[in-house]
Amino acid sequence: MCVSSAYALPECRGDVQYWDECQGIYIYPNGDKYVGEFSDGTRTGQGTLFRPNGEKYVGEFSDGTRTGQGTLFRPNGEKYVGEFEGGERVGQGTYTFATGEKYTGEFSGGTRTGQGTYTFANGEKYAGEWRGGKRHGQGTYTYPNGDQYVGEFRGDKMNGQGSYTLGSAKQSQYGFHAIMGEFKDDGVVFPATFIFPDGSRQVGRLEDDEFVSDLSKEEQSGAEEQRRTDNDELLQVSSGSGFAVSRDGYVVTNNHVIKGCQNVAIHNNGVTVPVTIAAYDTQNDLALLKGEFSPDHVFPIRRDNPGLLEDVYVAGFPFGEGFNSAIKVTRGIVSAQSGIGNNYSQIQIDAALQPGNSGGPILDESGNVIAVTLAKLDMEFAIDNFGAIPENTNFGIKSNVVRSILESEGVSMIQETDSVVNKRQLGDQITKGTYYISCWMTTAQIQGTKNK
Repeated sequence: MCVSSAYALPECRGDVQYWDECQGIYIYPNGDKYVGEFSDGTRTGQGTLFRPNGEKYVGEFSDGTRTGQGTLFRPNGEKYVGEFEGGERVGQGTYTFATGEKYTGEFSGGTRTGQGTYTFANGEKYAGEWRGGKRHGQGTYTYPNGDQYVGEFRGDKMNGQGSYTLGSAKQSQYGFHAIMGEFKDDGVVFPATFIFPDGSRQVGRLEDDEFVSDLSKEEQSGAEEQRRTDNDELLQVSSGSGFAVSRDGYVVTNNHVIKGCQNVAIHNNGVTVPVTIAAYDTQNDLALLKGEFSPDHVFPIRRDNPGLLEDVYVAGFPFGEGFNSAIKVTRGIVSAQSGIGNNYSQIQIDAALQPGNSGGPILDESGNVIAVTLAKLDMEFAIDNFGAIPENTNFGIKSNVVRSILESEGVSMIQETDSVVNKRQLGDQITKGTYYISCWMTTAQIQGTKNK
């Protein structure tokens, strides 16, 4: 019930001016000031809360506390944009520090908990799991010099099984490509497995920045065989699709395509490019990849939402390269402007989708991306809930959601086009800008994923 100007509730008496039956200004004894909506005498709805120390919150309230979407400005220049619950940062959000450092990901109880990406002021970046504000779980840490660690973290440090890949300059200096093994407190535990540019592997250690083998040739051969037995061999376990969104080598796909992967690569016209995970959004199932290459074609990302009955084209690699390596395209229309459960970050289309299409572009007639391929309606779910087998009921993530993650990462996008292109030209763009994406795991990781 909205507060009426005809009377004042006890907590408001003498301190409040009402603009209408739902909005007002309230100044609290501690100096806090609230401007916004009330219900039953409490802050409920949209409002702004000012604190004497200079802190300001603009967003949604429920039962007097910050709950829902909002923006928190701190007096030291820090800012949080995202979800709140009971006054705490809970859910998806972005916290920007005064130093320029930024975290985008999940929160729980006001701390970084779940999946998230932290970008440091010096250019370092961590993308992975968090617990209680610290790096904890599986993650990827990338350094400005090109070094990268992929593996386990505990207590904010590299702890557990992982691999450390050297940047190109260091590879020339040290003569090896990467180190695999056990890590403790940000350092590798020797002996470890060293990987060389020719793909060979040896067990050894570093002494005075030089590789020293711990084993004879016979022992090295036996150790390599044991390493395979110990589940360190990388295998391709799944695949999906992706597409170029920037001339700087950024590629968009689904988060579920790359989740849990030890290595990720994109493939186009016989060329394989290793990529790093620049950012991901678990809530909307999006991931942003970065590779050192220049795309032959970059897709514009449309600003406005697609219209009902608008023609669309879906590009990707259904069934993976085991079927064949050619790009495939299906055609359809926008069937609905929301997804299951009135999810307005999605659209529904009737163009055919298959496993392997995930992460590919959904395009309009001008070659602009209007959505990212997500999924088709599960047959068992439809039968259990609706008593029918689904036909041509497929979903994509709207382009405005894609733009949000690209803008938050500072990715330079090209301008969308209004001109309709002919089918041959559109097919050429699709072929040049859409990629087959492969996910690689160790057999130990595969088993762990099955167990989960």
